[in-house]
Amino acid sequence: PPNFNKWIQAEMQPVYGSQQEFKHWIITLSDVTRIKYLLQNNENLALHDSLTGLPNRQFFWQTLEQNIDAGKHFYVMYLDIQQFKHINELHGHLTGDSLLIAASKRIKKLLQKEDFFARIGADEFAVVLCKDRFDSNAQDGQLVDLFDQCATLATQIREESKRPYYTESDERCLLPLRVGIASHPQDASQSEALMKAADLALHAAKLFAQDPIQFYSKDLKDASESRLRLESKLRDAIANEQLEMYVQPILDLAGSVCGLGRWS
Repeated sequence: PPNFNKWIQAEMQPVYGSQQEFKHWIITLSDVTRIKYLLQNNENLALHDSLTGLPNRQFFWQTLEQNIDAGKHFYVMYLDIQQFKHINELHGHLTGDSLLIAASKRIKKLLQKEDFFARIGADEFAVVLCKDRFDSNAQDGQLVDLFDQCATLATQIREESKRPYYTESDERCLLPLRVGIASHPQDASQSEALMKAADLALHAAKLFAQDPIQFYSKDLKDASESRLRLESKLRDAIANEQLEMYVQPILDLAGSVCGLGRWS
């Protein structure tokens, strides 16, 4: 443990005379620095990712709940590295781990101390941006809307992630990020619903390669629910053998079959 901090536990025991009159105190002092250090260290390990040193999923959810309970206006950015499993398959997990550390450091450099940055999955990160975030680009005391700050930061993170990484053997790798964003309390007022909204936005970012940054919207929710209903009906139709295919021959003017038209 560090030698410049000491934790001292004091126990005080009163001493009384034969007539139950107070006489004096017995004070016992114990050096509990090592115990305190071990407890703090264990707590730190429980709340931080062992690879990147960032807050882990558990710490992220705690922070999310605290911000919600405090009634703060904030955005959650859900980040996912595209095709990261291919990096592990091609270069191995040790190289993949070193690239994850490098990616987390790049993202962290773009954040401010008020921002909360965590690793919440194998190749997934999350950022919480609160209303008290300071915009260093604001001039003459002009306040910049948190939405604009969030959009700008998401673009910066995306552009930074497009710069190549290099392995120890100097092989070039790309780890572009996709970003899904949701807002509290506009999009959801509960932590689980808020992350569901951010995840839905991230899923849309995965579908739309031309626009890998997506904010949650009701249109995204409606489209997702419609797609899920259609998938469910198609599975039921297949299981119940309710689909049929008809083939219509296409004839040329001479009466010979020259193709097939299909519909189901």
